[in-house]
Amino acid sequence: MIATFPKCGTTWMQQIVLSLLAGSEKLELVKDPFKLSPWAETSNGDDRPNGKPWTADELNEWSPSPDLQAKSPTRRVIKTHARVKLAPWAGGVPGGVPSGAKIIVVTRNPFDTAVSLFHHTRDVLICNYNGPWEHFLEELYIPGKVPQCSESGSFWKWQAGWRKAHTAQPDAIAWISFEELKADLPGCIRRIAAFCNIDASDELIAQVAGVSDFAAMKKQFAEVDAAKVKAGTRVKKNHIREGKVGAWRNQFTPEQEAMLMAHHTKQCKALGLPLDLFQLG
Repeated sequence: MIATFPKCGTTWMQQIVLSLLAGSEKLELVKDPFKLSPWAETSNGDDRPNGKPWTADELNEWSPSPDLQAKSPTRRVIKTHARVKLAPWAGGVPGGVPSGAKIIVVTRNPFDTAVSLFHHTRDVLICNYNGPWEHFLEELYIPGKVPQCSESGSFWKWQAGWRKAHTAQPDAIAWISFEELKADLPGCIRRIAAFCNIDASDELIAQVAGVSDFAAMKKQFAEVDAAKVKAGTRVKKNHIREGKVGAWRNQFTPEQEAMLMAHHTKQCKALGLPLDLFQLG
């Protein structure tokens, strides 16, 4: 399972894990991660054509097509934005990770997350939000009222819960940052393969890095979206936008930077999160 706070790298990690499972011979079949990896706590236009949320029984029974993975039996890849105690199985993570399951938590610094989530919120029609950056930052993001987050939209509470779970169960829960992926994509892919017990050769690692490069993913999504538009299917624009580390500096005023840094420092101290856990770029 892939767990992220919204706009911290969910789709990127889906692309990597799905590509590793597909292997060299089936890599070209991984075109649309949304269809191959359901979002547990809601409907996902692409994998739920009836538009209804997943039920527990449906999610338990769901399995990907064997044709999309190199080895059988196939392995399921599911994403969630839920806080740790609301992970999609009975008892949540504090009650124990299901036997054989692997969880990859993808994190990102709170500044770049804020900017990415702002654009996402304006681009998603169901949010019906068209407010300015100042309102989003000060009235929604900092107070923890952002959309598409289970129970609470607090970036820091979400991180703290999953970080504690990772520390307690490192063999079952991996922690990897967006910034690490940008700095050394092949190295991170190798770590992910080892964590998930996927036998990946150097050739496969290089191939997965090639299709998971941000430019390659942006091109791939453009092609998939064009086909969806032609078929009359809903498309979420700008899902793959910039993918940069530190681009938040182009958005924040000095006053806004100081405001968020003060809040970030206070929240990290209160929740036991190390300040150096987040690389600001």
